[in-house]
Amino acid sequence: MKYPLLAAAFVTVALTACGEGKKSLDGHPMDKPPPSAFAPREAEPDMKEAGSGLTANAADNKTGAEIVADTAKSAATATEQAAQSAADATKNTATEAASAAKNAADATDKATQNVIDAAKNTATDAGKEVDSATRKAIDAIKGTK
Repeated sequence: MKYPLLAAAFVTVALTACGEGKKSLDGHPMDKPPPSAFAPREAEPDMKEAGSGLTANAADNKTGAEIVADTAKSAATATEQAAQSAADATKNTATEAASAAKNAADATDKATQNVIDAAKNTATDAGKEVDSATRKAIDAIKGTK
């Protein structure tokens, strides 16, 4: 019976000697809880001095509807600018494509004309050779008579 009481006394002394106080579930010590989110902070910014436009004078403040309207107007302007940029890019691309197609058509026409000229020259050269061969044949026939 001595030993269980002695063990219990030892465990009690060991656990109380740690010096850690009670803690909340989120780990903060219970004797110094975390600051409340609703309590004023020591380093809270002063909106009047920060130049944010928020003042005590209601005439200087914009209403929520005015802020939303300004934001919507800015978004509409940005959307319009993006649409114009896209239209300009499409127009430039279409113009460049049309120019490239015209250049390709011109190159095709030039190549076709070159083929036609080459064919004419070949036909003319062949015709000259036929004429020359014909004259030689005629001269040969005349020479044998």
